[in-house]
Amino acid sequence: MARRSEPWFREERGQWYVWHDGRQVKLAPDKSEAFEKWHDLMALARVTTAGDKNPFKVVAEQFLDWISRNKKPKTYKTYKPHLQAFCDVHGGVQLRDLKAAHVDDVLKRHAGWGKSTQRGVMVCVMTALNWAVKQGVAARNPLDGKLDIPPIVSRGRDSVIPRADYEVMVANANPRFQDFLIACRNTGTRPHIVAAVTAKHFHEAPFPTWVMEEHKTQDTGEPLVVVLTPTMVALTKRLVAERPEGPLFLNNRGNPWTDTAWGKAMSGLRRKLKAAGVKLDCSGIVYGFRHSYATEMLKRGVPEAHVAQMLGHKSTAMLSKHYSHLSSEIGTLVGHLCHIGVAAGEVRTAGGESPPGVGQVAPAVDETTGKPVEGAA
Repeated sequence: MARRSEPWFREERGQWYVWHDGRQVKLAPDKSEAFEKWHDLMALARVTTAGDKNPFKVVAEQFLDWISRNKKPKTYKTYKPHLQAFCDVHGGVQLRDLKAAHVDDVLKRHAGWGKSTQRGVMVCVMTALNWAVKQGVAARNPLDGKLDIPPIVSRGRDSVIPRADYEVMVANANPRFQDFLIACRNTGTRPHIVAAVTAKHFHEAPFPTWVMEEHKTQDTGEPLVVVLTPTMVALTKRLVAERPEGPLFLNNRGNPWTDTAWGKAMSGLRRKLKAAGVKLDCSGIVYGFRHSYATEMLKRGVPEAHVAQMLGHKSTAMLSKHYSHLSSEIGTLVGHLCHIGVAAGEVRTAGGESPPGVGQVAPAVDETTGKPVEGAA
């Protein structure tokens, strides 16, 4: 007997089914939902030949399937809700008919979205369309050059945590959150790295480090190496003795830290401090310790390449974009001006009085240490 080409209902299971690609596929208990899923399945079967006639939701589904197979789970979790938000409104629009107005319509329907979420939706839609072109599914990206995607705005400068704020936080946090905050501040590494550290990652020789083989720095294939301060060596040793197996840093409930857990802990700590009349000068987010670490290193004259390496970046590009908040450190910048030197006559030409030592040049500086070379003119 020939297999059915259309969906059928199985009363004993209360589900609609259809034969697809040589197997039975469960659709849904509701008929209208089942037929909608069936139409999507048929569209997916034609995706490589339909070209620009593909509905956007079909391409989005194919793209997400590719993401799930080729990227980290966190990447999939980022793309999925953004693309779903667009598909819920205009998923049935064919690629050839897509316009910037469709994206704008979705954004208008979600007036409560912040700038970051709005940007995320726009970027995800564009990435899916560019992927379709690259895969040969679509001839062109209909939105190429049509969307005014806002630039990324770094929260770094507002996130930097002054030492006084940090000391107040540690003094008022519960013991396990204290450990977590100390680790974030002293390592400058991402909070999720701190949350994943176990005893096996700790190496005391030749230098005290955490070596994270499973957290390879992006595109380099190298393990992430976190250099430890004496404070962190002592803290790590204590936690290794307490927890030789599993994550070293646990929350107050004895569970591994997650972004939700440390977000709630920091929010609770801010409320506690506010109730006690303590006003923080920073925004008070855990990721701020990473910004603080980089900024302090740069202020102290540590070469950018070294700071970037300590943060786990393969170049200084991300460092300059997000972490070097020195525009607010005027004193540090002014201190560097001495390296320019004063040329003969230039001060007088500018309308000022020549200071002592006019015409002197800046001393030679060691490129590695940033310090003057002894005996150099």
